[in-house]
Amino acid sequence: MKKRKMVFVFLLMVVVSVLISSCNRVTLKVFLPTEYISLDLVKSFEKEYGVKVNVITFESNELAIPMIENGSYDVVIPSDYAIEELASKNLFDEIDWSLIDTKKSELSTNLLTAVNKLNEGDNGFDLLKYSVPYFFGNIGILYDTTKTISYSSNSKTAKEVLELEGWNALSYSSPSSKVSIYDSTRDMYMIALKKLYADNPQNLSVNNPTVEDINNATTWLKGLSNNPNVNIITDEILDDMAVSNKTKYAYSIAYSGDAIYLMDGNENLDYYVPESGTNVFIDAMCVPKNAANKDLAYKFINFFLDKDNQYSNSSECGYTSVVQSVIEDIIKDEVYKESSYNIIVKNNDEVYRYNEELKNIMDNEWIKIKG
Repeated sequence: MKKRKMVFVFLLMVVVSVLISSCNRVTLKVFLPTEYISLDLVKSFEKEYGVKVNVITFESNELAIPMIENGSYDVVIPSDYAIEELASKNLFDEIDWSLIDTKKSELSTNLLTAVNKLNEGDNGFDLLKYSVPYFFGNIGILYDTTKTISYSSNSKTAKEVLELEGWNALSYSSPSSKVSIYDSTRDMYMIALKKLYADNPQNLSVNNPTVEDINNATTWLKGLSNNPNVNIITDEILDDMAVSNKTKYAYSIAYSGDAIYLMDGNENLDYYVPESGTNVFIDAMCVPKNAANKDLAYKFINFFLDKDNQYSNSSECGYTSVVQSVIEDIIKDEVYKESSYNIIVKNNDEVYRYNEELKNIMDNEWIKIKG
């Protein structure tokens, strides 16, 4: 009895010790988009550093911005224009790149091209001053290669119409070749403006359209939304385009990461970015000024920028790595199709800038368009 009692007491002490240790562990609060991180890697980070990571997610940058303004997180991962807005409000520390193990020269050359576009001109924004890139990508058209499109009294393949019409291919919908557009103000106005600027893409910008440009873009978007063969969707695309020979749409506006994921499971899909240009997005890791665990935040940033971890995280999530050698390895290993995974930043591609006035105008018009 005494021996059994001693064993019970010992086990009780172990349980109590584990509970106390668990309660005393530092907790790192990470705020990022939904389904945007490998939870296995999070567990590996917790084990390596003996900490707890509290992963908190958001649905959009627009919802995340006020939460970052009023909350307390150690690492946040918004998109470029949201980072610019929050940095302008003095909410982020400047990044100490001497503490970052991965050097800027190791980052993707196309990513750095996009970063440089943001930093152009007198009012340029240096994204790398306030953040460390996490994933990047662009907006394009996911299409079913088996679909035919009615075009000028003829039938053409979905790709042929894309090559002829660019973004305007979205106008060629029919009951047998439906189209989906994305419920996102910025992305849809970018598409409408790039369609409008198709004849002169390099000298006109989605960041400073004229009133006439906005009016013309709105008219084109209204034409799409009023078409019974065009649906406005968001994450439904992940179900609607997943199964070969059962896709719901001929064309679907998609983020490159979603396209990568869907193409991996549906051999009939491919991805196209019109020559008139697109929006390149950069999601990056930032350290808020009120972060409670800044040293640990840098450890987290380095952990997820590590080449092996970038490979694993990118392979699982489907979004393009920000490290050049990792991109090359994933393409070489045929993890994903190069047509969607390898983000090429062309001269007429752009990165959205923070512009509150323009955002409000487009938001108001987009509500009317959907209505």
